[in-house]
Amino acid sequence: MHGLERRRRRRVAAGEKAKGYNREGAFQGRRDRRRKGRRALCGETPPLPNHTLAYPPRDPAYRQTAYLVYYTDVDAEHAPTAVCSWEHYPERIRWPAHYSREERPALYEREVRVTVPAGALLAYSMRTFHRGTPFRADGGRIGQFITYAPAAWKWLGITGWSAQAIRPEFRAWIEAATPEERHAFGFPAPGHPYWTDETLDRVAARYPGMDMTPYRDAVQE
Repeated sequence: MHGLERRRRRRVAAGEKAKGYNREGAFQGRRDRRRKGRRALCGETPPLPNHTLAYPPRDPAYRQTAYLVYYTDVDAEHAPTAVCSWEHYPERIRWPAHYSREERPALYEREVRVTVPAGALLAYSMRTFHRGTPFRADGGRIGQFITYAPAAWKWLGITGWSAQAIRPEFRAWIEAATPEERHAFGFPAPGHPYWTDETLDRVAARYPGMDMTPYRDAVQE
């Protein structure tokens, strides 16, 4: 077991109200095998929308934070992660989670490439637009992804059913299921404090085929 995971489990055992997930990865590239830069995406998980079954609101009670620990140097030639500050997308509903350069060129123009020495740490929320970039030279980089989410909310995190939320077939099931069935998979139930005008509109944008009536009616009661 990795040392970081052992320390996390000790904190949880001591009563710390957070759950964390970590994943190690080695990334390598060659000049003659450049992968294309990814589309700008909202890190609500993949991190994309696979960190939650619902949607990440502004309320800090439901906030998740991702960390990327760098074990090797990353320069401009070795696929640095690109991030874009919240100040550049103040819209109320951040959906869809992906945009091409043609769809929203300003996100790409204002992004920052994270070039860092080994031992550095990148921290960002699941509401942050970010993307991968291509290798421009031979070499590689090694890093570890760690995500923390409030332990109380079962619809959050990178493991479990929330990790399936990016699959079209699972999204279709969410839209067709009853509130009771969704709740059995960890989805917030009607009447939960999570539901506000903001989250109702955002979840409706994510799942356009979902009947939001039970959730809206419970908020109005």
